[in-house]
Amino acid sequence: MSKRERVVTHYSLDDPTFVQHLFSFSDSIVLLLENGGDSVWVFRVDKNTGEETARLKIRLIGDFSDCRALDKRHILLWTTANEKYDELFAKYTGKNRKFQNRISS
Repeated sequence: MSKRERVVTHYSLDDPTFVQHLFSFSDSIVLLLENGGDSVWVFRVDKNTGEETARLKIRLIGDFSDCRALDKRHILLWTTANEKYDELFAKYTGKNRKFQNRISS
């Protein structure tokens, strides 16, 4: 096992409920850890040195649904409604009766 494999594996051991999403680029690996909740962890690790070059906790509006890396610095995140933001999601998807009535009035 190489040094960078040990670094990436280490992150998944902290909490067994997290699912890892790995994105490999020419000089780095981006790792996103999520458990379907309203926050995710994003790490960037240098492929040559195994050094962690970025670490960020992102709080989401809604619960994590999916992600795609555009490049090593940009990740698209999709979320779904949760209890905390259910009304906000309903407002913007048109599934809130009060909001629909105001539009049609």
